[in-house]
Amino acid sequence: MVATLFASVVGDTGSSARSSSLRRTAASWCDSPTRLPASSMVAAKAHGWPCGGKAMTDTFDLRGKWWLPDSEDHQVFGTLTWSADSGGELHLHDELRPVAWLDKVLADGSVQKYRVHRGGFQQTYPLIFGRVGDRAYTLLDSFRLSAREYGSDLRAEKVHVNRFLEGAWFEDPDELSVDRIVIDIRHLTGWVGHSGLEVEYPRIEGTDKDLFAVITAKTLPALSIEEEDLTFRLTQGLRGTGDYVHDLGVAQEWSLQIQTPEPQPLATFLATASDFQDLVSIATGKTAQFEKVVLHHPDIPLLSVAGTPIGDARDDITYYIRWSNRTAPCDPIKRHEMYFSFADLGGIEGLGRWLAVAADYRTELGRVMATRYREAMVIEDRIFNVSAALDSFDKHRRTTGKHVKYAKRIKQCVDLAGQPFLDLIVIDPHLWVERVVTTRDDLAHHRQQIRTDGTVGDHLLAEQLFWLFALCMLRLSDAPDVVYDGISKHRKVRWLTERANASRTEPA
Repeated sequence: MVATLFASVVGDTGSSARSSSLRRTAASWCDSPTRLPASSMVAAKAHGWPCGGKAMTDTFDLRGKWWLPDSEDHQVFGTLTWSADSGGELHLHDELRPVAWLDKVLADGSVQKYRVHRGGFQQTYPLIFGRVGDRAYTLLDSFRLSAREYGSDLRAEKVHVNRFLEGAWFEDPDELSVDRIVIDIRHLTGWVGHSGLEVEYPRIEGTDKDLFAVITAKTLPALSIEEEDLTFRLTQGLRGTGDYVHDLGVAQEWSLQIQTPEPQPLATFLATASDFQDLVSIATGKTAQFEKVVLHHPDIPLLSVAGTPIGDARDDITYYIRWSNRTAPCDPIKRHEMYFSFADLGGIEGLGRWLAVAADYRTELGRVMATRYREAMVIEDRIFNVSAALDSFDKHRRTTGKHVKYAKRIKQCVDLAGQPFLDLIVIDPHLWVERVVTTRDDLAHHRQQIRTDGTVGDHLLAEQLFWLFALCMLRLSDAPDVVYDGISKHRKVRWLTERANASRTEPA
């Protein structure tokens, strides 16, 4: 079943479009009241975000009216405050659930007033609808934090919001389905490395003394590949920067787009997007954080000023949630900081091979990458998570069943990773495998060493295990040799190799 959606509205909400359940009279393609010509909107939609808008990492306030789906006649003024770190808080000037005052006749004939909630006393709100200006909002998975009463007619409520949608009203959170998702990912532009930007300095070059600079910004074709029913694209976006007085320029971004022929559950798209995020994070050595997520649905077309659909373009439904895989802001990635680039991997074909492998080992990959995304994770947990993932990885890769010694599984992974990993650990691989098995057993069974001093393993072993898994995944993806060369020559891997070499002569 496809969820019923309601688009952002302007004016009379009683008119319909496409179906009686979809109420819409005009599209608001940007929060700004300024409207660009239809041709400009199409161009912007095709190559990136239609307007600057708000990123998921921004902190902002939304002031408007909020109500429950079954109580549309009871709309409450309030402010939604969003933070990527703490999520959302909705501060309301009344309670969301309507309150009714009833009379109770006492034995002496007097009347006592008492209050009842129309919806009962549930503390959770699966759905809250809102309108801020001409934009529709759907708040999902919310729960009450507090409620206060200041007399019979004055009340206030505070609600925690886990996630929300800007641009549509979805009636059923369990049927949140879309047919296209666009994600702006940190470090993706640098990793892709395809640029349509060029600059010339005629005055410096001596070709024109009156012309300081000429910037050329070319649109580049999307890079796409299909995996089963998913079409996977990397698309370029160009936008102007500056105020045209103090500075002026052009910014370029690459985004991820995933599309299906028919609407599918949002989780289907996010699972594949997570596989891609893990790859970019491994390749760059930095968390490829989701900066902005936009959903598209065929029932929400992009409309012209006249109110007619513009080709197959869709209006944006922006999705806000506290992603666990996030980190502090940092400078864009540079080529020399990467372990390997998009081109090194083999371009879009290499990416397709990775996605196919990642889909088969998604849970193992997720467990290993958690050791990268959770910066505060202790060494013992990092070691144990990757050790368990390697066990499962070998079991399912070779379909050997569960009656295989752990040491043999790890040795099979070492053999698959090959020479780059042997160069990393320096010591005899059999000795290294023995150390891994001992450490894993100490952790799994809380043996004497961890019971005595609370620590087992070290940073070096945790990093070696991580790269063992990463190299195995890349081997199954048929990554070119240049990928392994880049990893081996990276300064952090060289440091690990030096540390492994030095540890051979250190006392146990």
